[in-house]
Amino acid sequence: MSQKKKAVVKTVEIPTQAVLTNDYPSFLKGKQRLLAALIFIFAFSIYFNTFFNEYALDDGIVITENEYTKAGFNGIKDILSHESFSGVAGVNNELAGGRYRPLSVVTFAMEYGIFGEKPSVSHLVNALLYGLVCVLLFRFLRQVVFKENILASLIATLIFAAHPLHTDVVSNIKGRDEILSLLLLLVCVSSYHKYVSQKRFMSMVGALAAFFFSLLAKENGITFIAVIPMLLYFFYNKTIRQCLIASFPFIIVFVVYLFMRLNITGIAGAASREVMNSPFLFAQGDQELATKIMILGKDLLMLVYPHPLSFDYSYNQIPYVHFSDWKCIASIIVNAALIIIAVALFKRRNILSFCILFYYATLSIVSNFAFEVGSPFNERFLFQPSIGFAIAVAYVIVTVFKQKENNITPLYAAISVSAVIVLAGAVKTIARNPDWKNNDTLFIADAVHAPYSAKTTSFAGVAYLKRGEQEKKDSLLRNRYFDTAATYFRRALKIYPGYADAFIDLGVIYIHKNMLDSSKANLLKAKAIYPDNNVLNINMQYLTQQYNALAVKEFESKNLEAAIAAINSSLECTPDNVSALYNLGGYYLNQKNIVKAREVWSRALQLDPNNTTIKGWLDKISAPVVPQ
Repeated sequence: MSQKKKAVVKTVEIPTQAVLTNDYPSFLKGKQRLLAALIFIFAFSIYFNTFFNEYALDDGIVITENEYTKAGFNGIKDILSHESFSGVAGVNNELAGGRYRPLSVVTFAMEYGIFGEKPSVSHLVNALLYGLVCVLLFRFLRQVVFKENILASLIATLIFAAHPLHTDVVSNIKGRDEILSLLLLLVCVSSYHKYVSQKRFMSMVGALAAFFFSLLAKENGITFIAVIPMLLYFFYNKTIRQCLIASFPFIIVFVVYLFMRLNITGIAGAASREVMNSPFLFAQGDQELATKIMILGKDLLMLVYPHPLSFDYSYNQIPYVHFSDWKCIASIIVNAALIIIAVALFKRRNILSFCILFYYATLSIVSNFAFEVGSPFNERFLFQPSIGFAIAVAYVIVTVFKQKENNITPLYAAISVSAVIVLAGAVKTIARNPDWKNNDTLFIADAVHAPYSAKTTSFAGVAYLKRGEQEKKDSLLRNRYFDTAATYFRRALKIYPGYADAFIDLGVIYIHKNMLDSSKANLLKAKAIYPDNNVLNINMQYLTQQYNALAVKEFESKNLEAAIAAINSSLECTPDNVSALYNLGGYYLNQKNIVKAREVWSRALQLDPNNTTIKGWLDKISAPVVPQ
């Protein structure tokens, strides 16, 4: 008998999607709406204690000190047609220019128009919007990333919702720009999912519109030009070429937004030459690049272990490092390992590869590599990237504790591990929220959390300075506040000897304590650093008035030397003060020092040529003096 040869069938390997099987507990089936409601309640409730908070930090720029916001609905036109800081009088010129984030400010103007100055309303809105973000994230994960694996979607969403780094966004009213941006980006990807899966043209229109408005909330949305192709590659089996082509409509929308933005704001001015706004200004040699790489490691560490938390990490909370520093080396190793994993799993369209690439794509715009963002690190920088982190953690948990037939132990293990992570994050979040009650609580708390930051240390001094200024009855308590404030300012100056603001605030304390010469010494140091500072000039004028009043008092007491010394001190503060020069000439004349009087009055007349009083006195002393 002859044997028939078996036909050989060649198999062609088809690219796989990043899919997690539908291994979720039966009790979760059909409970999507209930789970979405529970997610909303959870995300909302962990920020419930922010409703008792006031305004803090940059809330003044967008609300309480912004004339456009305070105009209510009438200010919306100005908000939409001006740079974001233009509604704030006296804002630091180095901070103004180039920002166009009108969407959140419009919502503040609407709230102000309806409720007036009610921080509780704004905090409530932030919490509601954050809850909605988490619901949309759950929907996105369930539809696109985990393909109906509800347990994985739920774990990832709860990890994101509870992450303590988000307090910098939700507890701070101004952080609404981040919330709105991410909310609209999630609407964008949800609409885009409908377009790809159902070929609905209007869904594409909705996706592009949501993307455009996300840019109006905050320009961070630009990173989704990279995220959209990644979604197509990993979860829709598209080729790389198809993915790149799909990004074109979003690029066009961004170009339209950019044109509109530049037309309204113009091109941003020159880069800041102040280390508080240019964090790598003092870096030498390899320090700038090495420090930026080291901060990439800090980003990952803060995602895993978000403690301690601070509103600021500027000079010198994160010291410069060289490539030989172990922190830089560790960061290189960890980040390189993640990139290698992403590349290795890329062709297999593995979810971990997507998570890593999503993380780096959304972090790129705030990483200081493409351009400096004014801060070496900020917790809100990780708001979008933390989605990649949450997805990765959820994926690892459900993969490691994969449920096996007739064995529910892995399921309980997955739920238990997830519960510990979520509970720890929620407790930390709830504990952090009261720090954001107002400027005093935030500044004093974060001077402890970030003790090497000149800004947090100085701002704690500002909190005590204001307490001293507000204390009118107890002089001992008032001086105690001033002394505490001075301690913080001196500490800030040890961290950063060129910190003009700390010198100014020290000068203010000494004015309050009637130590005019100490005040002058500090204000003159600030003037040498930052001569155009508005706050400095206001305090210089006040100090001038104090010296002039002292001079008059000494003159009336027949103490001409002390009067002259006081006037000369006032002229050190404001050299072009005609009134002070006039008085000084009079004091010299009373000393019968005609030469000095003529010299001083001539200087005054150069400043004020039409001053008839000074002309008259110069005429009187211009005649030759007859010896006695």
